[in-house]
Amino acid sequence: MKEKIKLLARYPSKFLRWIKEGRFHNFSIIVIVATVLYLLKIITYEPKYISASLLVFGLSIIIMHMIGDAKKFSKHQPNTPKNWLEKFPPLRPKTISINVNSAGVLFLGGKAHVRISISENASLEEKVAFLLKQKEEMESSINSLDDKLDNKIAEVKKEIKGVESKIEQTQKELDSTISDITVSDYDLRLFSVVLMICGTFLQILI
Repeated sequence: MKEKIKLLARYPSKFLRWIKEGRFHNFSIIVIVATVLYLLKIITYEPKYISASLLVFGLSIIIMHMIGDAKKFSKHQPNTPKNWLEKFPPLRPKTISINVNSAGVLFLGGKAHVRISISENASLEEKVAFLLKQKEEMESSINSLDDKLDNKIAEVKKEIKGVESKIEQTQKELDSTISDITVSDYDLRLFSVVLMICGTFLQILI
């Protein structure tokens, strides 16, 4: 019982919110009903003036949305009248200035190879110790190389994740922009179409 009371108490605000969300659909219904009344000769007040007003209002809404869409994609240089006029070919040739700076750079590079050997007169123990030392140095170099390789792989993976994150963010922004253009103000766009159709009917049939 309490839930029903709460529902009834909240219903007026929900109903008003629903009416507000569908205000352009309500306007469309009103325009359609008025057009039918005009066609049935029930209303006869200035049909030519009303039909012209509907056409102008509908065209104004369409043009307003076209301008808004062009602003959203302004960096893609849509072929708006302003951009078209700015591309007018000039009669004077463009002057091009070139600044040349001479500079010489010399790169020197080189590698040094050091060969370590042991005396041929060294004892067996010294030769074994030398070989063990060489083995340890080689293992140390390999471990150092592995560490550098692991660090480089980690850096590459991090960069790949960053690129994937940027791609995902760009995709979300693109989807948001596309959905905003395709479904945003759908009711208002539909209302403009209704105005155009009803205005055309009144112009032709009355």
